[in-house]
Amino acid sequence: MPEIQFGRTVHFRASHFYRLPEKSEAENRARFGPVAEPHEHDYHVTVWLAGPLHAPEMMAVDLVQVDAVLQREIVEKFNGQCLNEADPFFAHHLPTNEALCAYLAERLAPALQPAHLRKIRVAEHPDLFAEWQS
Repeated sequence: MPEIQFGRTVHFRASHFYRLPEKSEAENRARFGPVAEPHEHDYHVTVWLAGPLHAPEMMAVDLVQVDAVLQREIVEKFNGQCLNEADPFFAHHLPTNEALCAYLAERLAPALQPAHLRKIRVAEHPDLFAEWQS
């Protein structure tokens, strides 16, 4: 049976900054420029899920489940927060779009089953984003 791909986007506003603890403030500014200082973004996170169509609804995913998971794991966790401090993961990883994709993939894939997580896009700006694919 063919799979249907389904996408859902959520939004949150959060701050972050890039600093390596082993570097001085001047070295961090030289390495990361203005993003070494706290600043905010309006993030857009899109997840793509896949699964077979289920009769009689003709739906590939449970939208109520998807929305609940995305609200809990993304919006409630990060909205209005500093990403650097929102989860212990970011104590050891710069809160880049790429790191946020990897973080979310690890947490969302099991929570969204039986749907299959195929792709995640984290965009902090329309022209600056990262994508994770299974």
